[in-house]
Amino acid sequence: VCVRERDIHSLTIDSQRYPCSAGDVCAEVGCGSGVVITYLAQLLGPLPTYRAIDVNPAAVHAALTTAALNNVTIDVFQGDLVRPFFWLLCSVWLW
Repeated sequence: VCVRERDIHSLTIDSQRYPCSAGDVCAEVGCGSGVVITYLAQLLGPLPTYRAIDVNPAAVHAALTTAALNNVTIDVFQGDLVRPFFWLLCSVWLW
């Protein structure tokens, strides 16, 4: 997995500018190995809900594995870019 240092630095800076709290949702579309959403979960802590989606079942498995190996909880779903994920996000907002 190739994650550039400046990308991680940008996430760190953004997390300081836009703090998350309970009830917030952090989402990644096209999560691949799950490195970015896992890093974000480590950075922001357990208060937000973390959701990720990828069309590739191998990527879903990899993202779940990455999260587990790093002791963070992420909901990872297999699906296309928009339709299923939109309803998953809406379900959080409706509750």
